Amino acid sequence: MLNVALRRSPPGVSSTYILVPRSAHPFIPGIMLDHHKTPARAPQGKGLISVAVLDSWCNAHWDDSDESIRTELLKAMDALLPGTS
Repeated sequence: MLNVALRRSPPGVSSTYILVPRSAHPFIPGIMLDHHKTPARAPQGKGLISVAVLDSWCNAHWDDSDESIRTELLKAMDALLPGTS
């Protein structure tokens, strides 16, 4: 799980959770838009996202550096929600 604070909320997305089909991404099954859960989660206009990651990907990358994992997950998140990373 990667938690990301965003400078702005992703435009055009009003849901709290996005289910990501495997055909859209191989190791991210879902993205939670935590700032939609309650108004106090993030400052007005800002975003807070949690990215769920398959355990098989986590196991395969267990020994990778934090920077490498963060870079890969932010790249994947930006592919699914452009402009978020």
